[in-house]
Amino acid sequence: MFGLRSICKVGTQRACGISLVQTRCNQTSAVLDRFKNSTNGTGNKSQPSLRTPPSISQVARKTKNDLSASDARGSPKAYARTVAIKGPIAGRIVSVPQGNIDSAFRSLKYLVNSNNIRLDKNAQRFYKKPSKVLEEKRMRRKKKLFDQGIRRLVDIVKDAKRRGY
Repeated sequence: MFGLRSICKVGTQRACGISLVQTRCNQTSAVLDRFKNSTNGTGNKSQPSLRTPPSISQVARKTKNDLSASDARGSPKAYARTVAIKGPIAGRIVSVPQGNIDSAFRSLKYLVNSNNIRLDKNAQRFYKKPSKVLEEKRMRRKKKLFDQGIRRLVDIVKDAKRRGY
């Protein structure tokens, strides 16, 4: 750690970043070496465990058993619907029911339009200063309020015409 500080003071920022990566790699490899030489959970440090990692077939069997357990509770599809999707893909995934690609594309198009993804993509294409973003936000709000006022006025005029004024 002290070596990093002295390198950062003497060298450039790039040298600091490189040395930090090298130090972290060295620390990681040391941790991995300690892990390889560890007891593998036996609790006896003088005598390492003879346990071997699980084979592919064991992992496959375990996965198959997990799926059968989920089938007992319900289908994996039903379980997947209960899991909340977070991150950038939230609200942008559609299922393809029984290979029906047309309906999947229709629902994807609906999602893209309803989430304003195309507008967001174009809005995020270039950097905008924070002051410019706030100014545009204010203009959008005022435009929306103005449009609501005009709509209300047109409704009043239509109502008056209907009454015979």
